[in-house]
Amino acid sequence: MYLLTGIVGIRAMGEIASLLGNDAASNNYTTIATDYVERFQPLAYSSDRSHLTLSYNNDTSWGLPYNLYGEKLIGIKIFPQCIYDTRVLVFF
Repeated sequence: MYLLTGIVGIRAMGEIASLLGNDAASNNYTTIATDYVERFQPLAYSSDRSHLTLSYNNDTSWGLPYNLYGEKLIGIKIFPQCIYDTRVLVFF
């Protein structure tokens, strides 16, 4: 799930570039991050889309999208709600 952190970081760079008035860089970073989200989803979901996998394309592994914290923290919305809806809560 480290890829999530990278995607959020790239999208954050788009926000920073926007704040600095560099619209070309902002659009570039935002486009890259959006493209990566689209590429990430087919790899990260189990074949029945019931959960996220820790090891891509391995339905027997389970991943938690804890790295999405950064997205919520800085208030960007790049990942679709379905990513959040597939999280698994485990209580010990």
